Amino acid sequence: MSSDKKGFTKDEASCEEKLGKSPPLPPQPQITMAISESVAERIKTGAVDEERLRNYDNYWIEKLACMDKNHTIRNNLDIFEAEKIMKGLLNFVHSGRTKSCPIDRNKITDCFEMYEGHTLRCESEVAHFIGCVDRLLYDTVRKEFGNVTPNKKMSYAERFHRGY
Repeated sequence: MSSDKKGFTKDEASCEEKLGKSPPLPPQPQITMAISESVAERIKTGAVDEERLRNYDNYWIEKLACMDKNHTIRNNLDIFEAEKIMKGLLNFVHSGRTKSCPIDRNKITDCFEMYEGHTLRCESEVAHFIGCVDRLLYDTVRKEFGNVTPNKKMSYAERFHRGY
């Protein structure tokens, strides 16, 4: 995250431009001055400090909401984009061939039934089934997306690797 010389991020700086400086917190030391009775009563009851704190809280609530909105827009994190990504994942998961090795599974169950109590005799069938499952997992993870282009700017090495 980049920040300017004041230590603000771009989001903070843009929100501060929009909302202005933060309101001051209530002063801590006692100051004597001539004020009206209604103001004196509000100070005694704490209404003035409460009001200032409420203003301060509201300012920061608005500033954080503004920063969140800017972050959401900049990083394309809205609900429509999330739904689009989820649909893509579901299509990816549900596409392609079946995700099991039924022939090998049937061979293993037949072998276990034939050699009941002697499971080591079915070692080659189990090894073949494990290999089939590993190939399916590898194919699922390494599935190529054909002509899909990423939504980020690719580096030179990525473009070279993909042949763009």
